[in-house]
Amino acid sequence: AISATLWRRYGWAAACMLGALLLHPLMATAGIAMLAFTFVAIPRPRLALGCGALGLAIPLLASAGDIAPFVSFGSADKQWLEIVRSSSPFLFVSLWSVSDWVRVAVPLATLTVGLLTATTAPLRRFCTGAILTGIGGLVLTAIYCDAFKVIFITELQPWRWLWLMDVATLLLLPLIVRNCWQAGSTARAAIILLLSAWLFRDDTVAIVTVLLAIMCARSEEHTSELQSHHD
Repeated sequence: AISATLWRRYGWAAACMLGALLLHPLMATAGIAMLAFTFVAIPRPRLALGCGALGLAIPLLASAGDIAPFVSFGSADKQWLEIVRSSSPFLFVSLWSVSDWVRVAVPLATLTVGLLTATTAPLRRFCTGAILTGIGGLVLTAIYCDAFKVIFITELQPWRWLWLMDVATLLLLPLIVRNCWQAGSTARAAIILLLSAWLFRDDTVAIVTVLLAIMCARSEEHTSELQSHHD
């Protein structure tokens, strides 16, 4: 569906997204989110901010008023909530381990490097859309699942949107490596750091590695901007 949208084949995009929703609705919402971020939010940031604020406020107000489907775990559900938290801690980002966050940070940093070294507007938009999809899922989980414990959104598991961010990262990785290699020596160092982070993705040291990779890519971008200004 995303590929068809990129090629402006909107009929095929709708058909593919419908098929994805019929196959696995929870996982398919990531595709809807990425389409919304990439092709609506980025070109129209003011509209996106307004809709986003409204979209966040309505479920919160509904949960405060105990209005379906945005009903929260109540005091009577305390025992049930504890069972859910103990048996499925992945539903709540506050229960994630450092290792879990490292595994999120590596593809997120890779896309950030891709954004900083992108040479075309479509690539920048695609990287940004994938980043927003992953972060958006985490933010929704933190707000509605961890903080307000809204049952309906906890069942939707928006943190699962990370899968599409991971897939986008792997698809774009060869292009990101090529752009870094062509950008200059500092950006080439970012390649080595990113590859190291992917190899040691389960180690907390990968956090430092990806931060250094982003710094190298940012430094190369800043150098290129100065050189262009000087020319």
